[in-house]
Amino acid sequence: MSRHFTLVVALAAAASITACGRAGSETAAESAPANDGKALAAGPEQTALGKDRDDYRSQMQADIDSFDQKVRDLEAKEKAATGKIKSDLDGALPLLRAQRATFVGDLRAIDTATEASWGPMKARLDSELAELKGAADRAG
Repeated sequence: MSRHFTLVVALAAAASITACGRAGSETAAESAPANDGKALAAGPEQTALGKDRDDYRSQMQADIDSFDQKVRDLEAKEKAATGKIKSDLDGALPLLRAQRATFVGDLRAIDTATEASWGPMKARLDSELAELKGAADRAG
């Protein structure tokens, strides 16, 4: 009987905590001011960092799009090629795709960058992008 009672109390407590958590989050969501889907800035530094991230993300997306076009061109060249050129492209294209995937994964980390980590992160991403472009140029 004691174990049954303890189990019932534990389940009731868990249900209560879950309900309180949901009620609290609903209340917070209902009381938050409407902002038309725009993120609220914490201060001038946050706004500057957020704008810098957005600008950087846009530039990187343009660079990735350019890289993707280069890869498509190399894929077309690979289909038409024979011999050593085809063999070289057969080896290079999977490596380029893997390198691109790594870069894009690293690029996603800019959303968590702080003021202190932003500069080094940006420098590392710039270096990775330069390596990526260089690899594509060497493959072509």
